[in-house]
Amino acid sequence: MFQFQPYNQTIMKPLKKSKIKFICALSLDQPWGHMIVQNKMNVESRRWTTKRRGTIAIHATAKKSKHEFEWIKENFKVNLSLENVAFGSVIGFANLVDVIDEKKVTSKTRKWFIGPFGFVLENIVVLPTPVPAKGNRKFWHLKGRPLMHCLDQLSSAEIKKFRKFV
Repeated sequence: MFQFQPYNQTIMKPLKKSKIKFICALSLDQPWGHMIVQNKMNVESRRWTTKRRGTIAIHATAKKSKHEFEWIKENFKVNLSLENVAFGSVIGFANLVDVIDEKKVTSKTRKWFIGPFGFVLENIVVLPTPVPAKGNRKFWHLKGRPLMHCLDQLSSAEIKKFRKFV
C-alpha cells in the first residue's frame, strides 16, 4: 500500500541556474497543461502515484483532442480552443509538493481533483514562449538546449523557487 509523505521544505533545497543539468518533466495532453500554467490548476490527476517531490517542467504533448477541450468546458466552465494553446512544447514549471487520494482532498484541492491520485502543485510558472520538446511517459529528463531556452525566460527569483526533484 502506498504511504503518503508530507511535503518537507527542509529537505528540498533551492537550485541555482548554473547547477541545473536537467529537470524532470511531466507530459500532459492539452488542455490539461494549459489549465495548470494559465488557469493555476493546482492538482494534476493521475492513475499512478509517486513518492517523488520537487520542481517539474510542464510539457504539453502534440496530441490534439477536441473531446478533452469539450470536457474542460462542460466540467470546469473554461472555454479553450485548439488554436489558443501550445502543443509539443514545455510551457511552464511547478513544484510537485504532495500526492493525494480521495481521502486527502482539501478545500484547496477539491476543485481540480479527479483522481484516483492527484499531484499537488505549487509555485506554478508559465513560460512566456513555449519551448518545443519531445515528451515521454511518466517523468522524463528535460536537458540540453530546450532546458536552457526555458531557464533563460525565467527570473532569478522564479528559479530560486525551484526544488531538487527527489
